[in-house]
Amino acid sequence: MTMTLLEAFDLVVYAELLDHRIKGAAAALADRPELARETSWLASARQCLAQELDGMNPPQSDNDLDRFLHLPELAAVKQERGRVLQAAAIDAVEALHGSIREAAGERSPLLEALYANLKIVPLRRANRDDFNVFCTEFARRLDASYPKRMLTDDRYASAASALADLRRAFDNWHRVMSFAPMSEEDTRALEGELAAVATRLELACRQAVLLAEAALLAAPDLRDSSGIFDKRRRRPLSI
Repeated sequence: MTMTLLEAFDLVVYAELLDHRIKGAAAALADRPELARETSWLASARQCLAQELDGMNPPQSDNDLDRFLHLPELAAVKQERGRVLQAAAIDAVEALHGSIREAAGERSPLLEALYANLKIVPLRRANRDDFNVFCTEFARRLDASYPKRMLTDDRYASAASALADLRRAFDNWHRVMSFAPMSEEDTRALEGELAAVATRLELACRQAVLLAEAALLAAPDLRDSSGIFDKRRRRPLSI
């Protein structure tokens, strides 16, 4: 049966989630040397998926999944993903505030330079255009001479990780929500790629689940807790 593009995208997301769950089960089973044979079966289950996931062009990654969201048929999914990424970006803004506060206290001039007159709570409900304005403004504050100089000072070294996370979160949101429209030719090519990948993954997922089921018959506790055999749900875009 031919899949719609939405069904094809759901299948790719499910394959990633399935691979993650099988990996977790394999790690747990590896602590039971008496089940070495079953552990090898889980390794085979992951290999079924890896051959298809790794064969995607460009290589499978979150970025790769996100680029499929620029297909017109996946516009609703793109909006869902945008909300997830927007929340993650706001979390990163708050995390940077906390890191600076821990490094230099509540009265740090750097907090004033970056967060003055900033209302974070409404940003979680902001539309795309308003959030884009916020991202641009906050990036401008980060790149101003004083914050830029202070964030490279040893006093704020502990905030470096939070700053990197924030920039990455902004980039992730922009990659999905500020993407230029594709040409008709590029759209058709991406549609064909998604359909082909999903067709291959459909068989790989079925094989992986069967191998995992055989392996975990000897470990019913892991079988129940692994999530591998849970009923497929609608795409979990936050993974």
